[in-house]
Amino acid sequence: MIWLWALLRIFLVVIVVATAAIYFFQERVIFYPYKLPADFKFNFKNPSTEKILKVGKSDIHSLYFEAKDAPGVIVYFHGNAGSLEGWGELASDFVDQTGWNIWMVDYPGYGKSTGHITSEAQLHEVADAVFAEAVKLNPGKKVVIYGRSLGSGIASSLATKTTIDGLVLETPFYNVEAMAKNIFPFVPGFLVRYKLASNESMKSIKVPVLVIHGTADEIVPFAQGKKLYDEYQGPKTFMEIQGGDHNNLDSMDKFWPAVKQFLKSI
Repeated sequence: MIWLWALLRIFLVVIVVATAAIYFFQERVIFYPYKLPADFKFNFKNPSTEKILKVGKSDIHSLYFEAKDAPGVIVYFHGNAGSLEGWGELASDFVDQTGWNIWMVDYPGYGKSTGHITSEAQLHEVADAVFAEAVKLNPGKKVVIYGRSLGSGIASSLATKTTIDGLVLETPFYNVEAMAKNIFPFVPGFLVRYKLASNESMKSIKVPVLVIHGTADEIVPFAQGKKLYDEYQGPKTFMEIQGGDHNNLDSMDKFWPAVKQFLKSI
C-alpha cells in the first residue's frame, strides 16, 4: 500500500509541475517563431513592398503584394510557426491565383518583427494596425480577412470590429482551450491564457465565411473546423478536402477553385 501512495504522489507532482509549466511557459508551447536578420532580402516570384508598423514597443514587419487591377485586398494572418520568408511564397501564389492584393504580417518576434509575444491583446493590436493600413492603401476596394490555423483566431476576432466583405478560415480551431484539451487533457481550461476564441467571435459576424479544412489534419482536428462552421449563423461555405493535412491544402486540387469562387461571390 505504501508503494501505491508513493506512485500517487509522484503522479500528482508530475501533473502539478506539467500544469504549471504549461501556464507559465505558454508562449513556448503555442508560438514557434523563426527570426530573420534585419537586412534579410526576400526573393519571391512576385514583387512585394516591406512595411514596418509601430505597435506598442515592437516594430512589426509585413509584406504587401500588389496585383494589377486588383478588385480588393486580402489581409492574411499566418500560422504559429515560421516567418514571412516561407509564408511570403504563399502570398505570392495568392497574387497569381486570385488577382487580389495581399497583406501578410509577421507577429512580434517572428521574421524581422522585433519584440516577442506577451499577451493575446498584443496580437489583436497588431491585427488592428495591419488592417487599418491595408484599408488605407485600398480605398473603395473589397476587403477580405484570411486566417490560417493560429491566424484564424486573430482573423475572426478582427472581423467582429471591422467592415469587411468576407472572412476565410483555413484549418481553424474552435478555440485554444479546445486545442489544449485535445493535447493536454489534464489541463483545466481556466489556465489557458491565450483564448483566441473563434467560436465566440463568430457569434458577432454576419459576413460571408469560407471554412477550409482537410480531413487528415494531424494538428487541428477536422472536427473543430467543422464545428465552427456548423455553429455559424451567417452565409457560409465549407470546403472539405479529403486527405488534406494541416500544411498541404494549397497543393490540393480543390483549394484554389474554392478560394477563387468565394472571392468572386462576395
